[in-house]
Amino acid sequence: MFGYIRPRIAVIRLFKVSVPSSVVLLIASEAILLLSCYMIAVYWTVEAADVFLFDDDGIWGVVFVVLVVLIGLYFADMYNTYGTGSRIALVQQFCLVLGVSFCFRRC
Repeated sequence: MFGYIRPRIAVIRLFKVSVPSSVVLLIASEAILLLSCYMIAVYWTVEAADVFLFDDDGIWGVVFVVLVVLIGLYFADMYNTYGTGSRIALVQQFCLVLGVSFCFRRC
């Protein structure tokens, strides 16, 4: 017990709360991934994507959906638990977050 050295975890202080740097990196990479996926979907499905994104303020709708999905993942404790018991439970949690976020966007 005396020979055990606890590994150091890099921590970032954000709004007077200590957050592990791996969680911050995970949230940032997921935000970039989600935003790029939604932007690609807009360019594939909308004929005048530039007009929709910039003139009709569609980019704010996309950013809002990405933020709601990230907040939903946070409240579902997807960032605290790095592994789940089964893949079915993981898919079910993720589908629940996506469904709630799309319902929230629709209101």
